[in-house]
Amino acid sequence: MIRVIAGIAAAVAGGMMVTPRTAQQPPAKQSEYLYLWTSAADSSGPDFLAMYDVRANAKTDRYGALVTTVPVPGRGHRTHHTEHELAADRQLFANDFGSGESFIFDLSKPAAPRFVRQFEQVGALMHPHSFWRLPNGNVLATFQMQHEMQGTTPSFVPGGLAELTPRGDVIRSSSANVPGVDRRVRPYSAAILPAIDRAVVTTSDMDNRDTTRVLQFWRLSDLSLQQSIELPNGPRGDEGYRSAEPRVLSDGKTVLVSTFNCGLYLLDGVAGTQPSATLVASFPRKPGTSCAVPVVAGNYYLITVPAWSAVVSLDVSDPAASAGSITHFAGPQRCAALDWYRAQSGACGDYGLSGDENARPACAF
Repeated sequence: MIRVIAGIAAAVAGGMMVTPRTAQQPPAKQSEYLYLWTSAADSSGPDFLAMYDVRANAKTDRYGALVTTVPVPGRGHRTHHTEHELAADRQLFANDFGSGESFIFDLSKPAAPRFVRQFEQVGALMHPHSFWRLPNGNVLATFQMQHEMQGTTPSFVPGGLAELTPRGDVIRSSSANVPGVDRRVRPYSAAILPAIDRAVVTTSDMDNRDTTRVLQFWRLSDLSLQQSIELPNGPRGDEGYRSAEPRVLSDGKTVLVSTFNCGLYLLDGVAGTQPSATLVASFPRKPGTSCAVPVVAGNYYLITVPAWSAVVSLDVSDPAASAGSITHFAGPQRCAALDWYRAQSGACGDYGLSGDENARPACAF
């Protein structure tokens, strides 16, 4: 069942996200430091990794204190993604999308982070974007684009995937620019499913030049593109565009895909020859904003919904059993959320509401 459990007004400062543990995992060791991948306010300054003291036993006047910064070469970049979870080797990949460069930091000594290396292109593949660890400890990276000459005119075509060592050395790479693929496709993010030898890859263009509804399915063992599908639109007519973040649920096999246009899709047949996607939620979208940065925490899926100024939590313990059913709302846009729920399901949730559309709960802000 997919249920909205709560909406919480929140602001995200940015930095590295750590995947919460599932019920089967042992409690994680309390974090001592927070690392934030940061752009300089003055574009003439370098970007840097900032380190903050968040030790629970730290003195009151030290909690949240800036400990150090680690600058990277260059100026005026555009800090973007890091790895979503710190790997066992404590090497952190971080992306500066504006320059097309990415950087590797060594956090093996947590109190003394250091810059290790930078990299840019892998063969013809340009603008690395997202990084995911493979079972062998290497890194799978998405690359948005590559150059191709149209006569005497250079143009951009779909990028691809590359496997890198933790030091950034290239093991292998593969192009998404194959016959039949929409030239506007830009490999964006990925979900890794080693047990079925697949990676699910989204395709949004970071520069927003073009947008598609394409979702790709790659074979991990040889980095070959197997299938491409289009995400179906929903009642608003644009939910399938701008595929964003695929996430593997706690069962290790179910995949939900979010779009920046606030659609949420459940995948089926990922390992087969005819994978498909079903729209299970269509959140409202405020112009100029995006639903983004989903996190899976056990049986819950959290995602930002700017139209509600909220983080929404979905119960995904059985996503196929009752797709889209909603039971709880909270936060500053509670009434708007309830109106959306009525429109989606024709039901009134569990706030003691009658079927009378005039019977609205009070909205406390």
